[in-house]
Amino acid sequence: MESVECSRGESPLEEHRREYDSLPKSCGAARAWIRELLRLWDCEDMTDDVVLVVGELTANAMFHGSRNGSRFRLHVKLLPNAVRVEVVDARPERVPLRKQPLSDDLFGRGLMIIQALANRTGVERYSCGKVVWAELRLPPCKGFGKVRSARVEFGVLGRA
Repeated sequence: MESVECSRGESPLEEHRREYDSLPKSCGAARAWIRELLRLWDCEDMTDDVVLVVGELTANAMFHGSRNGSRFRLHVKLLPNAVRVEVVDARPERVPLRKQPLSDDLFGRGLMIIQALANRTGVERYSCGKVVWAELRLPPCKGFGKVRSARVEFGVLGRA
């Protein structure tokens, strides 16, 4: 995955963060959370693609980005024209690399899936970790209808 400049100048209409332990059950919890968030944003038609991207990014953070006892953070932004998903982990030296897996390989397809579904992807490295992100474009006239109600309802949903 190559580093690509993020959508500068686009202020999020809404954004939410959650932190997870680097455990397999956390990937399922992250997928459930994003599914509910997309419902509140009236973006159900994107759910399958965004949930798959979140699953792949969180699995990569759990397997490749964690240190003993570390956690990863999922940051989701509703932009005017896209949903941006960011996963922050503690391993800046472990930058994702796209592979060409063999047909019988069990692993190695996650970045291919993410890049096939997302319009933009990238990695931002910092001394204390990295952010791996993907943006999926919103269908026309989506994402604006329930932003206010998502903020109200998310007071309950935002707690891990």
